[in-house]
Amino acid sequence: SMDSLVIGSRLDTEVNSNACRLAFSGRLVERYDERQDNGRLKSYTKKEKVGRCCRLGDPYRRSDDNKLVRYEIFGTDLFKKETNMSQFVGLLIETDSGDVGSIQSSFGSSGKF
Repeated sequence: SMDSLVIGSRLDTEVNSNACRLAFSGRLVERYDERQDNGRLKSYTKKEKVGRCCRLGDPYRRSDDNKLVRYEIFGTDLFKKETNMSQFVGLLIETDSGDVGSIQSSFGSSGKF
């Protein structure tokens, strides 16, 4: 949506190499449709990582509609066990069905979150 924060980076090269390392951020001021406007702007590509749900949290019954929901899921296969998870806490994740949540913490020693 308009005024969304956009962040892009290209930091996957060696620090001491003779290559450009790029990071940028800004607010969206004009609508951009990747399918129609692809030739107009191309400075980065979207990166996506895929993990899987390994366990569901406890079920809760919502009082407003009496629907049984789960507010926690436990994920795996998204990070390596040696990954510093603190840099990912707070980032959004999205399920195949479109549900959105955020990474709250890591647990165990195998990259689970």
